Amino acid sequence: MRSLIAAALIMGIVLLFLLFNASSGSSPFSDTLPTLFIGGGVLGVALLALLGWRLWWLQKRIRRGVFGAKLTLKLLLMFGVVALLPGLVVYGASVFFLNRSIETWFDVRVDNALTSGVNLGHAALDDLLRELDKKAQRMALFLSDEGLGSIITSLSTLREQSAVQEMTLFDERGGVIAHVSGERGTLLPVLPERNVLWQVRQQQPYSRIEEVADRGLIMRVIVPVYTSALAGETRVLQLVQPVPASLARDAQAVQLAYQEYQQIAVSRLGLKRIYGVALTLTLMLALLMTLVIAYLLSERLGAPLRSLARGTRAVAKGDFSQMPSVNSRDELGVLIQSFNRMTRQLSDAREQVAQNHQQTEQAKAFLERVLANLSSGVVVLDEALRVRTMNSAAAQILGVAAAALDAHPLAELGQPGEALHAFGTTVAARFAEHEGEWQEQIDYAGYGGNQSLLLRGT
Repeated sequence: MRSLIAAALIMGIVLLFLLFNASSGSSPFSDTLPTLFIGGGVLGVALLALLGWRLWWLQKRIRRGVFGAKLTLKLLLMFGVVALLPGLVVYGASVFFLNRSIETWFDVRVDNALTSGVNLGHAALDDLLRELDKKAQRMALFLSDEGLGSIITSLSTLREQSAVQEMTLFDERGGVIAHVSGERGTLLPVLPERNVLWQVRQQQPYSRIEEVADRGLIMRVIVPVYTSALAGETRVLQLVQPVPASLARDAQAVQLAYQEYQQIAVSRLGLKRIYGVALTLTLMLALLMTLVIAYLLSERLGAPLRSLARGTRAVAKGDFSQMPSVNSRDELGVLIQSFNRMTRQLSDAREQVAQNHQQTEQAKAFLERVLANLSSGVVVLDEALRVRTMNSAAAQILGVAAAALDAHPLAELGQPGEALHAFGTTVAARFAEHEGEWQEQIDYAGYGGNQSLLLRGT
């Protein structure tokens, strides 16, 4: 398990290193940035699954009441909070400053100026195109009654009056009826598409700014020419006027600059996304690795306490042989050393007690053997004048079993009126009268007949 966690942590560190290098843009790993992102996501999911499995296992230990499991969970949560709060603060500050830094790479005034320049160029071209469209409408009205014999003369006159470079008149089938031009290089007309001619015949005039090979930017306007006769065909008039060279050149330059700037702006959004994903992935991997390390540290900190708990339970059961090993010199190590010292002292004390008990039993057995071999009867009493023991001679003289009188007070021996009761009462009274030794002779009428007993008390 620990080797698996160590391998995951090493992979995470290597992946973060490669990710940092790839994000710089000049690293040989820059082309593999998406792959690194995918690998980081997979590693993050693996670390999350590993952490979830360990938490589930820790929850099972808590439910079984394993000592130290709650402490491990508490330490893990504390380490997690300590790592999460600074991580979120650093992540938020990094994203903020990253966005601000990328935005400073682009001047908003330049963007607005380029946009305004493009709009200005479009407006100027639109004005020229509208002006040409008005000329085409007026020419179409003028040519509505012209016959084929004078059409070329009329077109030439209108071209010169309107200062249009090229005029072409088409029939319904798209054939060229007449074409006039003010430039030698434009003797051939710029033919429109058939769908454009069809659109114009449907009373939808056509006006566009187009780029034609060998001519550059041109303004093309196509309008229908209606004849006065009801059965006459609908002709189509096309006007072609080149865009002024300076205006075309400036418009193309502004348009090109605007397109390049927009490409850079698009890359700006890409940079934001790339760095944002990199920061998010870095934070996720860092937090998950921190939590995994926090789990390992929690387990390591809880291990001495679990060992101490096992030793405590063993001591409670009377086993003083289990002593936790000491692997640290901190407070936990001092605590375990103190526990081991206490355990050794308890073990020594128990051995001493056992030894004393054995000696006491041996002395008691020796005394009992001595008393048993005495011809005189001996009765041993405690402070409350209760019988503790007596030898066989005393039991024979009194005519009772020795075990029958154990722990009985002298004043309560036998029944009133019996010789044993009188014996007990007399002895108790003499002990109450004398603090030191005393001696007295009494008559004792037991089961063996009358006897004269010489009593000595001390």
